[in-house]
Amino acid sequence: MDYIKLEKVEMEKVKKGAKPPDDNIIGLFYTLSFGAEAVEGNEEFVFATFHILSDFKPSSDLQIALYWLSEGQNSGVAKWEASLVSILHDSAETLEKAPTVETILSTANSNLGGLVETNKITFSGTLFRLHDIVGIKIKRKSSDVADTLVGVADLVMLEYYYTSDRLGEKI
Repeated sequence: MDYIKLEKVEMEKVKKGAKPPDDNIIGLFYTLSFGAEAVEGNEEFVFATFHILSDFKPSSDLQIALYWLSEGQNSGVAKWEASLVSILHDSAETLEKAPTVETILSTANSNLGGLVETNKITFSGTLFRLHDIVGIKIKRKSSDVADTLVGVADLVMLEYYYTSDRLGEKI
């Protein structure tokens, strides 16, 4: 029997890129504030790394959802981009492998400061094998004409979903 499983990555666990978003605290939540003033190629970004667990069903898709909020307005659309690389240890693959890139549009909550969960960004299961190490880069594409959110978009958390077809490996 297959199960959908989910893992959470809190913003405290991500690493900032060369153009990092600002740290922010909203209520009791640590967030990363992605501004709207970025130009193409200069967007703020963060990185996260995780391991494909031993209960991952081979060839099943991996999905990512972002949790974010708008600080300054209760309308508009934020465009997010996720770049992903999956490599297997003890193989000829290198960390510089070309990423798979997906984007998603997400509308701000009509309640100012309200949390939004994006639709899931799907990466094909053909990219993954058991025990792969996955690197992901998240950025807001505020320079894109589709991003109409004037203010800051605060990233609160990201989640990834995968299909599990077993309890894990026999020890």
